[in-house]
Parts: sequence; structure tokens; C-alpha cells
Amino acid sequence: MRDARDQRADENGELVLTEQERALLAEIASMAERLRGELEGLRAEVAEIGDAL
Repeated sequence: MRDARDQRADENGELVLTEQERALLAEIASMAERLRGELEGLRAEVAEIGDAL
């Protein structure tokens, strides 16, 4: 019995995504990158505060 994931695989076994799924993944990746940048900024601020103490 094949599950839903198997039914959406291409000839190489790669999962085939819909346009909407690709767009959502791109949005998630963009958000993750933005959050990484914010985290780096916060780390820098914390290090500055730590150095000042």
C-alpha cells in the first residue's frame, strides 16, 4: 500500500510539491533567514552589554 507521499513522488523518488507548497516553503525560509539576522543582532547587543559590565 502506498501512502500519500509515495503518490506524490517523481520518477527519482523526490517529493513533488504544489505551487502553493513551494511558495510556503520559500516564505518559511525567508522568515527563518530574517530571524537568524535578528538573533545575531541580539547576540551582539548582549555581548556589548556583557563587555560594559
